[in-house]
Amino acid sequence: MKTSLLGLSLSFCLIGIAADVPLVECSPRGGLPNCLAKLERGEVVRIAYLGGSITAQDGWRPKTLKWFQEQYPKAQVSEINAAIGGTGSDLGVFRLRQDVLAHQPDLLFVEFAVNDGGAPPEQIGPEFWQAPARAVEGQSAR
Repeated sequence: MKTSLLGLSLSFCLIGIAADVPLVECSPRGGLPNCLAKLERGEVVRIAYLGGSITAQDGWRPKTLKWFQEQYPKAQVSEINAAIGGTGSDLGVFRLRQDVLAHQPDLLFVEFAVNDGGAPPEQIGPEFWQAPARAVEGQSAR
């Protein structure tokens, strides 16, 4: 059950984009086992949520947080809520370092699905997110 819900939850997240990798909805990286190991050991785990109103409202964000807390009761799971309604990834990319990475998350969910709808590719494409994705990768080595 843990794996199936985690897989479903990860379908909403964007963990990393590289210039040489095709743009896909979700691309789990090698750092995920680090987060899972911390959960299994009962350590402090910070889950960050960066997104628009879908992330800000009382929906998938608190439900996934509650799921992690219930599945790993020994872990001290907390959230970093960096969701602001009405914003797209073009603003999110500039908020990433201050509103998310500064709090050293162990897991990051990114959702701008609705607010990025219809945006031109140069505004939300992989070239736009390349530098922030590298910042996430650099921090996730811990």
